[in-house]
Amino acid sequence: MLAFYALFNTTSDALQHAKVRQALQRGTNVATARNAVATGLQPIDTPFVRGQVPTGDIHKPSYNVQEANKLLDEAGYSERRGGVRMKNQRPLQLRVVLLKSTDYEKVAANLRKQWAALGVQAVVRTVDPNDPTQSMASSVLQPRDYDVLIHELTIGADPDVYAYWHSSRAVARGLNFTNYSNGVASDALASARAAVMAIYVMPSIRAFYASGIRTHQQLAYINRLQYMPAQKVQRPFSRVNITLQPRIVTITSQAG
Repeated sequence: MLAFYALFNTTSDALQHAKVRQALQRGTNVATARNAVATGLQPIDTPFVRGQVPTGDIHKPSYNVQEANKLLDEAGYSERRGGVRMKNQRPLQLRVVLLKSTDYEKVAANLRKQWAALGVQAVVRTVDPNDPTQSMASSVLQPRDYDVLIHELTIGADPDVYAYWHSSRAVARGLNFTNYSNGVASDALASARAAVMAIYVMPSIRAFYASGIRTHQQLAYINRLQYMPAQKVQRPFSRVNITLQPRIVTITSQAG
């Protein structure tokens, strides 16, 4: 499954303040954003595929423009000039970057309109993957040159999202595009991966050794097995969903 997200760069000047990110969550009507692409789309509320892990006690923030405006005031953006919130003579401006795509562009336009009503100015930059002079990887992803990134992540059958949310992956060539760093969350992600290894992978490795397998080729396979990422499912998607997550707005395309 390919999941499409509007990811907040938690270390950018504009979004390093938690209350600004929370305000964007509260002040974004996700149903309207979904409908900008197509009607009748179903949201998901976590980074996992529904049913992979228990999520009954997780509740996304409700849409509340009044609360969003209050949070922005508390973050120091109480003054407005030309409809744009200001702090220390600087406007609250977000650089939104996305690959050239009709669906991405529709969502970006809708988010820009909604955030403008909050006094947040969104400047949208589109990168054309067919233009050899533009490079999403080297000019955008690796230097984390964005405040909000509309981008796809692969969610496999194994609900292992270590690569996307562990603090060690918040590096130039890592996939933690939000630069999210939380010790408790990182420990939980590492423990979950270790548990999967202990329950499913290690018995297979022990079985290899118990069978007397010792060739270099087979030992190399065992070593690769220990670090094998979740399988990437190559299927066309049939619907695009958008929902809110802590620190992110999630735009999800599910194979169906």
